[in-house]
Amino acid sequence: MVPKSKVTSFDPKPDDGVMVYQGDPNDLQPCGAFKEMRTFQAPEPVTPTATNTPNPQAPTPTAPPPTSTPLPAPSVDRVGFPANYETEFKLLFVFDRPDRKLVRAICGNDLAAQHQEGEPFAYGSVLLMISYSAKLDVTGQPVLDENGHYIAQKLVALHVQRKEEGFGEAYGENRAGEWEFVAFNEDGSYQNAPATTNFCAACHSHDGGESVDHAFRMHLWYDGDAALVSPPVGENEISIYLYAFHEDVLEVKVGTTVTWVNNDEASHKVVAAVIDDQGKVVAANEPLFESPALASVNAQPGASFSFTFDKPGEYLYLCTTHANEIGKIIVTE
Repeated sequence: MVPKSKVTSFDPKPDDGVMVYQGDPNDLQPCGAFKEMRTFQAPEPVTPTATNTPNPQAPTPTAPPPTSTPLPAPSVDRVGFPANYETEFKLLFVFDRPDRKLVRAICGNDLAAQHQEGEPFAYGSVLLMISYSAKLDVTGQPVLDENGHYIAQKLVALHVQRKEEGFGEAYGENRAGEWEFVAFNEDGSYQNAPATTNFCAACHSHDGGESVDHAFRMHLWYDGDAALVSPPVGENEISIYLYAFHEDVLEVKVGTTVTWVNNDEASHKVVAAVIDDQGKVVAANEPLFESPALASVNAQPGASFSFTFDKPGEYLYLCTTHANEIGKIIVTE
C-alpha cells in the first residue's frame, strides 16, 4: 500500500496564534525566521537549593516491580543532526502549546516543504520540531507578550524525523511508515538516541500505522485549559492524558492501591522519582515502583498500572518517556 499523509497542515481558529504557511514552497521563509516571530528572553539564573534526602521510612513494594524491557528501535542514527537548519530548512508553522507550556516551530527540508497533503512524503524528507520553554509567572502560568503569544526562553529539544526507503522496520509493531526519529540537544548531543525512540514512533503510528505518513498529530490544542479535561476515572485512579497526569497530586490513606490509566494517544511509563543535586525531578536509580510501557489508548484502551502504598510519605513520580510529566502521591495515616 502506498502511504498517504494523514495530517500535515491545520485549519486553525483565527485567534489561536498559529502561523500556517500555504502556497508555493519557494515562498516559504527560512526556519530561522521563527526567531523574528516570537519574543525571546533568556531565563533568570537559578540559585542552587538544598537537595532532598531519601526518606528512611520509605515503604517497601508489596510486590517486586516489573523489569523494564527496552522497546524495539533502531540501533544506529540514520536521521542525523540538521546543523544548518536555520538557513537550509523552511519554516512551516509556529504555535504555542498550552499543555506543555512550550513555544514550538515546525520546519522541513526542501523535499518536506514541497509535500502536498494527501500524497506520500518523498523519500529524503526531513521534518524538525523545535521546542522552547515558555516564560512562566510566579504561579507557573505562561507570560504573554504584547501579541498574546508565549515568550520563548530556553531551547529544550530538537526533534527530527527522516523518511527513507525501508526506514522504521526496527520499531516493530509501532512502526510509523518509513520514518525514523531522534531528539537532539542544541549542541547536537542526543536527548533521545535512536535506541530510545520507540515512543516517538508510537505517537506517530497511533493513527494509521504503517499505511500512513502521519507527520503531525491531529490533536494540538490552542485554547488553554479546555484541552486538558481528562476522561473521568475512578476513585484513587490517575488519568494520563495529553502528556499530563490528572490529578497530578493525589492524597490517599495508607494501604490504598493507586492505579494509573493511560487515556492518551502515546505510550507512557510511570516510575518513582527523586530530586537530584540540581533540584530536578528524575527517575530513581532503584525505584519503589515502575510500570511497564503503557500502550496508547488506540492500541490498548485502558492500559493501566497499580501500586499499593503501605507507609505514609510523599512520593514523586514521572513518565520516563516524557520527563515533563510529573506527579505526587501524598500518603497519610
